[in-house]
Amino acid sequence: MGLDARVVLGDYQSRGHAWVVVLADDTFYLLEATDKNKIKRWRHYPLARLITDYHPQIMFNRQSYWVNTGTRFTTGYQSDAWVNASRYHSYSR
Repeated sequence: MGLDARVVLGDYQSRGHAWVVVLADDTFYLLEATDKNKIKRWRHYPLARLITDYHPQIMFNRQSYWVNTGTRFTTGYQSDAWVNASRYHSYSR
C-alpha cells in the first residue's frame, strides 16, 4: 500500500507487547495485531499520539531501527525522543 508501517516493541499494561503504527496522511495510527475486530477504515483506527497505555521502547520498519530515548510515556512516533540507531542495507550478489 506504500505506507510507512513500523513494528513497535514495548509494554502494554505492564507486560511485554508488540504493536504496529502506520503513517497515513501525515498521521500515525495504532494497529493492534491482537484485535480480532473486522477490518476498519483509517479514520476508525486510534491516533497513536492519544493512546497512553502503550509504552514504546524500540521500533523498526524495512529500512531503519529506532530507540526511544525519551520516557516510557512517549506517544509521538516521529518526535525527537526517537533516535535512528541503525539503517538496514540491502546487499546484492
